[in-house]
Amino acid sequence: MKEKIRKFFAILSIEFDDIRDGLVMLLDSSEERFRKHEITGYVWTENSALMKREEKLLEIIQKRVEQLNPDDYETLEEAVEAVRKIVRGMSGIPQAVPEFIEKRMSKVLRYMNNEM
Repeated sequence: MKEKIRKFFAILSIEFDDIRDGLVMLLDSSEERFRKHEITGYVWTENSALMKREEKLLEIIQKRVEQLNPDDYETLEEAVEAVRKIVRGMSGIPQAVPEFIEKRMSKVLRYMNNEM
C-alpha cells in the first residue's frame, strides 16, 4: 500500500505541473488576444490577474502536498483526504482551483485502479 501511496503523490505532482502549464498557455493566449485587440485591456487585466493568482496558489498547494510523507498514511483514501485538507485550508481560494485538483485526483485514482 505504501508504494501505491507514493505513486499517487508522484503522479499528482505531475498533474499539478500540467495544470500550471495549462494556465501559462491560457495567459499567453489571453495576452495574444489583447495584442490583437480581440479583448479589452480591462478583460485582459482581470483575466491575467486571476490566472496568475490561480497559478501561484497551485504552486503553493503543490509544495505543501510534496511535503507530505507517504509513510504517514495507511490507505490511499487517507492520502487523498490529506490533499483535500490542504486545499480546504487555503483561504480566499478561487473556486476553480479545488475543482482542478479534485478532477486531477480523480484522474490519478482511476489510472491507479486500472493499473493495479
